[in-house]
Amino acid sequence: MAKYEIKDGVGIIPEGTVQIDPYAFQKCAELTSITIPDTVTEIGERAFEACTGLTSIVFPKSVKTIGRRAFDGTGLIEVIIPKSVKKVDDMAFIDCHSLKSISIMGSLKIPSGFCEDCESLETVTFGSGVKAIADSAFNLCKSLNRINIPEEKKDVFQQNFLWKVNRIKTDYDWAHPGRDWEPVELKKLLKVIPAEKNREQYDRTEIYPDRHRL
Repeated sequence: MAKYEIKDGVGIIPEGTVQIDPYAFQKCAELTSITIPDTVTEIGERAFEACTGLTSIVFPKSVKTIGRRAFDGTGLIEVIIPKSVKKVDDMAFIDCHSLKSISIMGSLKIPSGFCEDCESLETVTFGSGVKAIADSAFNLCKSLNRINIPEEKKDVFQQNFLWKVNRIKTDYDWAHPGRDWEPVELKKLLKVIPAEKNREQYDRTEIYPDRHRL
């Protein structure tokens, strides 16, 4: 197992590390920032779970896998998952109550509980490579008001994906009406990313990945 340290709130991962071990920084409330070496390909299960002081993270392009509950309950505010990531396991970002924006750039299947109960989440941006979205991926994201999708994938999202993310409430909520908020029609939240005229803007921010077919 690699040796991990925290100095003045900064998590230190040894150079040459390939996998961040499961539970590596779990419940380290003093962790406020982390630098991931560009040798890391996998972030293990619950590696940063309950690191409430961790507000930001940058994934190097070497990362391919993000494990189950890896960032459960962290203080992350914005997340960009790069195109290099090919697999994200269940509940990777569940209960991130400060999370406002997440962008998924790679060819991924969005798993169950992906951002479940991220009550501050306002914006989700999908790249053109998303393959599937689990039913509970965005349950209880009651602040969600914008879903960015690539123009060339508009029809695919409307026909194949939207019904899979329209259950903002849980089964319990449906059975017990009277809560102070209502389910959202996600079709109304769709915003199409312009194709050519604003392409350079999105390329610079990595919000618009290279196009390819599903």
